[in-house]
Amino acid sequence: MHIILDRTDSLFDTFAAGLQGGLYATSSFEYKSLTRFFAHLILYLHLIDLPTPPLSTQIILEAYIALLENAGQRELIAMYAGALGENAVERYAMFLVSLPLDVSPNERKRTLLRAAEFGLDVTRVAIVAAERSMDLGLRKLPSSEDEDALPSLISPPHPPSEDETLLLRSIEWTTFLGDMEDESQSTLPLALEQTNVILRHLLARGRVKLAQGFVDSLPGELANVGEPEENATEYLHYRQFFVVWEGLERVVECEGRGASFGLSTGNVQGKREWMVEYKELVERAYEQVVGLLTTEWLVSESDGDRLDCVFCAHFFSLLMLIMIYSPTKCAPQNSTSLHPGTHPQTSCPPRHVSPLFPR
Repeated sequence: MHIILDRTDSLFDTFAAGLQGGLYATSSFEYKSLTRFFAHLILYLHLIDLPTPPLSTQIILEAYIALLENAGQRELIAMYAGALGENAVERYAMFLVSLPLDVSPNERKRTLLRAAEFGLDVTRVAIVAAERSMDLGLRKLPSSEDEDALPSLISPPHPPSEDETLLLRSIEWTTFLGDMEDESQSTLPLALEQTNVILRHLLARGRVKLAQGFVDSLPGELANVGEPEENATEYLHYRQFFVVWEGLERVVECEGRGASFGLSTGNVQGKREWMVEYKELVERAYEQVVGLLTTEWLVSESDGDRLDCVFCAHFFSLLMLIMIYSPTKCAPQNSTSLHPGTHPQTSCPPRHVSPLFPR
């Protein structure tokens, strides 16, 4: 009768008020049936260009989208999210963020691209999804101050936690669109910026191997992004650091193999070959470490006059990494020559002892 008399607004408002007031039990058949009916009615009225009350429309569609999420009917969600108007992008992005971590990258990409079928801007959805999932991952991570952030070349790394996995996978939403023909629609520049944020947090927590594996999983096109220059340079510096770290790991691995010789006088040839290999690895690692420490690693020359909060937070996060991994850059008290076996004196806090020059 309300539809015949063109009183659909009051019909929608009454049902939406009942949803908000808990009038219907969410597990009841009545709740599911009525929510489905009103959601379909809203879509039908939109198809014939008849308006519906915005607030009630949002409440009803949100309720039905939640039902679809709980039922695992992901392929339908974009259609109903697209009817949310101004909230459509945000709502569908939040749905993407809520996807279980065991959903494959291919399925996640298909779910993202499905947004275009119902008039949503896929690029905007990807950007919002990446930002929301990264924010969620960073909030869940414990502070690096709550644990020892010093990395170890000897102890095996523990597997990533669920919160770390959420943070790592947040980058997928912006790398999925990296191969778009229209460069203006490419999200790779944003992906590069987000990659640097993730690497800063992982390295500040001493999670070198996890950070290195993360970089290895990224598309190669990311290294070709040249703008903004400061982001490209920071990403290059991280990749240079991982090359140095691999060299140190090879030294530790070779040293472990050498322990098997012990004081035994047998297998003289094998021991001689091991010593030659060990010496070469140490010298190569030394050259790589000195090369890293004598360059402006993680030191940015841009934005020197900026004092805004974002820049200051970025600056201090980079400074913490330098203090952890390269304290020779932290206000050196004298110009110590860097040779194997020497240890530069610095004014860094005692907690931050460089794994590149252990004492």
